[in-house]
Amino acid sequence: MPNFAAFNTNPDELRTLIYGSDGTGTVPVRTDAEGNIGASIVGGTLTTVENVGNIAGGTLNTVENIGNIANVGNITGGALSTVENVGTVANIADGTLTNVETIGNVANVGNITGGALSTVETVGSVGNIADGTLSSVGTIGTVSNIGNITGGALSSVDTVGTIDNVAGGTLNTVESIGSIAGGTLTNVETIGNVANIGNITGGALSTVENVGSVGNIADGTLSSVGTIGNVANIGNITGGTLSSVTSISQKSFTEQVFPDITTGDTYVGTEPIETATLGKYSFFIYNSGADNAADVRVEISADGTNWYPDASTSTGIPAGAVDVLVPMRFLKYTRLAYRSSVDDNPTTLDIYFNAQGT
Repeated sequence: MPNFAAFNTNPDELRTLIYGSDGTGTVPVRTDAEGNIGASIVGGTLTTVENVGNIAGGTLNTVENIGNIANVGNITGGALSTVENVGTVANIADGTLTNVETIGNVANVGNITGGALSTVETVGSVGNIADGTLSSVGTIGTVSNIGNITGGALSSVDTVGTIDNVAGGTLNTVESIGSIAGGTLTNVETIGNVANIGNITGGALSTVENVGSVGNIADGTLSSVGTIGNVANIGNITGGTLSSVTSISQKSFTEQVFPDITTGDTYVGTEPIETATLGKYSFFIYNSGADNAADVRVEISADGTNWYPDASTSTGIPAGAVDVLVPMRFLKYTRLAYRSSVDDNPTTLDIYFNAQGT
């Protein structure tokens, strides 16, 4: 047909406008600089989506894989019911994680209110649990501080590495304890070595099967003790008594030696010995001189200054001979006096004092 072209050779005349209508009016559909259609889906379902840049509002029913989400602002009136894999979650401000198989590292869990972490397989590090309940824990390596357990208890703990302080509460059964600053031990089978028990106030160690060593009991009562192996010193028992002691392994022993003493023409005494708490005591005298004899006697005193001759006296101990004197009377202080049997004929004595406690 003349004067009509079969094809339009002008591209500008080939452009097409696309319009959309909301039922009340018609408007053109916009695109970005590359020609991509920009649109919002309000009410409906996205069945399959390969990549989602941003979802301002709506609902995702099922998502197989979420690579990385920088921020989920708010999920209101709904929930993420099942998520196969989550790469990184920066913050969960409010909501519920129903079931989580493994948590690698959680920097901080602020508050869990009205719920609980029912089962956690592995926890790398827990900084602080402000409020809540740990139902069952297999092993706790080191706990720097447990502030307060109020209205509850650690019912069963298999292994505890170190406990710095138990401020209040009860440990029902503990195999080994390093140090307890304060609290109550209800039942303990064996205590190996306790460096110091400060004070037990308003309570008592009711039954102890075996005690290795007790350094000092400043105040308190030992109601019944089967056997005491070795007690170095019992200072004072005031307002009470050791009512029944089955066996005491040995009495205390005291010895003082005065060697190489030279006799003179008058009696001279050894250093005073306090014998107030001793039960039995004697003086052993050896005349180590070559020729001359010596006289000795026991002297007693109440003040350590003024002395009285006891009935125990020995005269004329020859050179190379020994003798033993046992005091007949008791006062707080005792000593042995010695002299030469013949004036101007001195000799040398070795004097031994041996005593047993009561």
